[in-house]
Amino acid sequence: MRSIVSSVVCSLLLSLFLVAAGCTGTEEPADDGAHDGVTFNGTVTYVDLEGGFWGITGDDGGHFFPTNLAEEYQVEGLHVRVTAVAAEEGMGIQMWGKRIAITGIARL
Repeated sequence: MRSIVSSVVCSLLLSLFLVAAGCTGTEEPADDGAHDGVTFNGTVTYVDLEGGFWGITGDDGGHFFPTNLAEEYQVEGLHVRVTAVAAEEGMGIQMWGKRIAITGIARL
């Protein structure tokens, strides 16, 4: 019984040490420019995966999953110019493209 308690205490102390060691970094995260936004041309498409959702395929072939595509732009094949930033809200089940929050959109 004593060896079980000793093993549990050692495991907890080791876990605490590892968590604390991971929190001591002083470096700032690298600036990937995501907060600055991106502008691209693309085509709105309905993606029939995981319940279905609207996405935008960039003219360069990139896939973007807009979290706030207005209903008036939810038109299959619509060519648009989009300005967006990386979406900050949590994760979704859609595993298609980069999650973005649209800050500007226009029909082309």
